[in-house]
Amino acid sequence: MAEKPDPLERSFLNVWRSLVGEKVSCVVGFSGGADSTALLLLLSRLRSFFSSFSVVAFHLNHGFRETASRDEVFCREVCQKLGIPFVVEHADVSSYARECNLSLEEAGRLRRREGLERVREAHNLDWICLAHHQDDQVELFLLRLFQGTGIESAGGMRMKEGYYLRPLLGFSHRDMVDYLVRLGHSWCEDESNATLRFDRNWIRHNLLPVIEKRFPAAREKISSFMGFLQEIHASFEVYEKPLLDEVRFFPWGWRLPKSCLERYGVFWVRHVVKKLWYREGMIFVRGSWLESIDVYPSSETKELLEVKGKKLILDGTWLTWVRLEELPKILYAEIQPKKEVTVGPWSFEWLVWEKPGDGFPLATEERVFLPMRVTSLQIRHVLPGDRIRLKHGHKKIHDLWVDEHLPWLERQFAFVLEENGALVAVYLPSRGFRVSYDYYIDKRENQPCQGIVVTPFVKL
Repeated sequence: MAEKPDPLERSFLNVWRSLVGEKVSCVVGFSGGADSTALLLLLSRLRSFFSSFSVVAFHLNHGFRETASRDEVFCREVCQKLGIPFVVEHADVSSYARECNLSLEEAGRLRRREGLERVREAHNLDWICLAHHQDDQVELFLLRLFQGTGIESAGGMRMKEGYYLRPLLGFSHRDMVDYLVRLGHSWCEDESNATLRFDRNWIRHNLLPVIEKRFPAAREKISSFMGFLQEIHASFEVYEKPLLDEVRFFPWGWRLPKSCLERYGVFWVRHVVKKLWYREGMIFVRGSWLESIDVYPSSETKELLEVKGKKLILDGTWLTWVRLEELPKILYAEIQPKKEVTVGPWSFEWLVWEKPGDGFPLATEERVFLPMRVTSLQIRHVLPGDRIRLKHGHKKIHDLWVDEHLPWLERQFAFVLEENGALVAVYLPSRGFRVSYDYYIDKRENQPCQGIVVTPFVKL
């Protein structure tokens, strides 16, 4: 008589089929604990159901526990008995945590993920399979709730995320332990799981028992609520798309019209900003900076926050995010008639119209006319003391910026044209040239002339 399959194995088979189909191709994170041991055993049982079966176990020996060598030996022996390839990596996680200013938990997680990625690629596997379960999900929800989070994070982990699989999210830690007991299979206990200095452990050992004493079904209810949040978040793409379409990207950051706050609301603007930051591997910086934006007039430039060389600015009518170290610099260059030169994000061309019959060219934002006596110019960035002569006196260029309501980002790309120390013109992006009265030419005169044409490589 055929052996009756374990009920957990039947449930796991159904979950796997719903996630992946009729194939097993994955690397498993295998620490030797009850959860990952149960996961590896459950996966090994799938061999009899699917003709396409390829599983590799990965173990990270992080070296900061006395039992690390014991755990590695245990994992190797389990894999040998199951006929599953075993890959182990050794890493000094403690040193890595100090160097990168990370907690031991986070450092270990990152090194483990790096190893799993390498094994998946080296063995040409489809998935990375992790042993997170329902209890992990509940603890994560409470942790993020106390630390501050949004809907997308409060929804917790997903069973299928890219090429990551978490097929045990519908089961509890008790389910895994009971399964191993029924099989008579051992596992390794991680003594660090009892250390209350880790927030997750404090929630697991101190908080959840108190909650469950009053609300016995708390874990199931929280898990169900997280599933509801995931359903809500799945619909976000439809609602966020119009707002994402308003984002103007450039190589060193992005801009979002301030008017989006009124048209879409603080919630959606915060959500999109968070999403854009996540793309750069940056966590969302919470605070009142977003809610206070409406207080500032549209003509004002206000620095909202600066994080690791990146700056968020209320830039006139724009909310601007800039990676400061990537901003191209306008330093210094010289140019002569009928020549071209590139400086920072600009290309400069000196054109000459020698015959009146050529017709006087039209003025544009990117073109400035020069007297024929000018034979050489210097291009440089704006300095604090720079002044330009206008018809009714001199004016500081910084004051000109204020008069023109020039946003902060455009100011970074303003430059001056200079002739032997005399300021000829200043260029204000999106506004055009302002020419010194000493060099001004009446564009209506039909006579030989010359000029500089500026072409931006990036539209701000």
